[in-house]
Amino acid sequence: MDSRWSLPRGFPLSRERQRGGNDHRAGMTSTGGATAQGRPAVTLIPHFDFVFLEVSEALKYSERLKATLCCHSALLDSLPSGQRDSGRVAECRGSEGGVAVLEVQMLSPPLRLLSRSRSLLVPALAVLTFFAACSPPVERPTGWAQAYQDARDTFYKGDFERAIQFSEPIASASPANAFTGKALVLRAVIFAGEVKGYKELEEAYTKGIGTARNKSAKSEFERVRTDYRQFGTNAGLALAETALRLTKGGSLPKGLALEASYPSVEGPTELTALNRVKDGATVSADVREGAVRDAVRKGVDDTLAKLAGGDRSKARASFIGSAYPLKELDFSLFLDHQLVEAGSLFDSKHSNDPTRLGLVCDQADKVAEAALGLLKENPDKDKQKEVKKIQDEIKALRKSVQ
Repeated sequence: MDSRWSLPRGFPLSRERQRGGNDHRAGMTSTGGATAQGRPAVTLIPHFDFVFLEVSEALKYSERLKATLCCHSALLDSLPSGQRDSGRVAECRGSEGGVAVLEVQMLSPPLRLLSRSRSLLVPALAVLTFFAACSPPVERPTGWAQAYQDARDTFYKGDFERAIQFSEPIASASPANAFTGKALVLRAVIFAGEVKGYKELEEAYTKGIGTARNKSAKSEFERVRTDYRQFGTNAGLALAETALRLTKGGSLPKGLALEASYPSVEGPTELTALNRVKDGATVSADVREGAVRDAVRKGVDDTLAKLAGGDRSKARASFIGSAYPLKELDFSLFLDHQLVEAGSLFDSKHSNDPTRLGLVCDQADKVAEAALGLLKENPDKDKQKEVKKIQDEIKALRKSVQ
């Protein structure tokens, strides 16, 4: 038969173990019966201290404790039905003087016939649950904050395509919100990295076409190169569109930052898988897919290094999840360099597309003008020379397809 023990107001649970006839402790009152031997049918949780909970907190978490304790009920399935007890759970039945009164229906004697290791499962789970209950709940972001958090998480995992998907609604939001600028910066990094990766893949297969002796290999290389060229030019146009949104109104917004962690999976510094392709040898589909994945990761890592103004180690130390502030002039120069590289995918050596090249170059010119506007406010001869060099590169790109 079950015994119930109530914790009266102000009474802490004891650290001692109740055994044998030591069953009447000061401050405890029995609300149930006893066993045939005259002892309460209960073994108190040994060697653990419990903390008091406010009434509201006790009520809030009593159901969680009930669910945890009930998971031990499976151990009773093997016992005869007449020996099983129901309701062996903890319940908060009210309060006395502002302190929660926790009422526990303890397990009956047959359970103590189980092994010692099994019998410790309930108190262990109960203690873990009480400590978890005392910890403050972690609030998840909502709305735009949640959407950007999803973009950050997938970027960190190296899933750049999903990061683009999650950030698209934020980047295109009208009116802009507090996360629009962050999303645009993140997208600029990803698109610039994809431009680098697919450009390297395209150029490797272009070289392979020239060295391959087998006609079937040449045909395969041309087909694969066309795919990579398409992916690269799409990324270049997306980068130009991102730059257009960033320079809305003729200047970059103030307070830009990259709020994301350096990807957990780092790309290689060299794409060794492409060496066979350059030599004219075909590779398996698995090797090809791995090369694409590594090329994009390598491109994003190299782009982050450029943004940090150093190498990958500096980028890892700079981009740790918190907002990394970007100076307007430095970011405009960074963005312009990425646009020039994106424009090169449309020149005479690559896709030879004057129309799309013009679109990218037009946006690069606008970013250069924004940089010059910043230099009028704070002159810097070295930065002015850098802008002039970028403008010359843009002109050279335009001439390459005339």
